Amino acid sequence: MKRVLISFLTLLFLLGLAAYVTYYQNPLQKETVMQIAQNQGLYTDAEVLAKIPEYIENGLIWDLLDHQKFFAWLTILSLIFVNFVTFIHLLIDKLFFCKFFENPKMVPAIRRGFWVGLSLIGFVLLRLINGFYWYNAVSIVLLFVCIEILTINLAPKTKK
Repeated sequence: MKRVLISFLTLLFLLGLAAYVTYYQNPLQKETVMQIAQNQGLYTDAEVLAKIPEYIENGLIWDLLDHQKFFAWLTILSLIFVNFVTFIHLLIDKLFFCKFFENPKMVPAIRRGFWVGLSLIGFVLLRLINGFYWYNAVSIVLLFVCIEILTINLAPKTKK
């Protein structure tokens, strides 16, 4: 149960870190946004925010983003998903599959959480380049499912 508790506490820490990065760090480059707002005659924040989906659809959002802050936010968000999947996996493993004195298996939980985190990164990046279609998303998920199946089959079998 220690592993589940550690995973949960790490999840809470990462959620606090994500809240800080989300509220206090702006992922947009202020100078670039101001220049584009002046060029297009946008005078209020609402007008600028209304234009952002248009920039995403045209694949021009990369010009507005501060890459360092954006990738820091994306890394923290994917670590939250990795930790959340690990926590749920360990909790279910401990409650339903392990005996009382056995510890849940940490390596498969982290590996599956890692695949979910990489899928999230793929989905976000596909959305930002205007390539988020169902067949791209399904191909990412199928790739990770195939890698998971391959990893399970190549792992050495333990004799009981």
